Amino acid sequence: MNNSTVIYFQIEPYLDNCRHPVSSVVARWRMSAHKLNRETGRYGKRATSVHHKCCETCTDPKTLGLLTTLPGEWDPIIEDEEHVLKSCPRYNHIREKLSRTISTLLEEDIAAIFATPNIKESSFFIKRVNEERFGTNEKL
Repeated sequence: MNNSTVIYFQIEPYLDNCRHPVSSVVARWRMSAHKLNRETGRYGKRATSVHHKCCETCTDPKTLGLLTTLPGEWDPIIEDEEHVLKSCPRYNHIREKLSRTISTLLEEDIAAIFATPNIKESSFFIKRVNEERFGTNEKL
């Protein structure tokens, strides 16, 4: 979600169309200033191994421990924004409630969920996913 370069400067639509704390959650996700494992696994002692970036729902800890000891390449499922929003089964119940438009955009062009006509629904979707992952008492 943070891989595109901004070539213009203006207030993002989610800031005008959503109130705090929804806009705060969306802003943190867009800047990768959240606590998904991809980010927390980049710092400190956790930065030495890719397994700290893996999705805890989709990667069995015992299997992960075994894979890290084997020689060769393996392709872990990283807990990043795209995985969480598009495919992690932990959030299926939230994705099932999305409109067809947002569901289609998630599959085809994830950045388009932030376009003005879609911003309110997608912002609340991100907020619900954030609450599911971190709880409702996370400090904003």
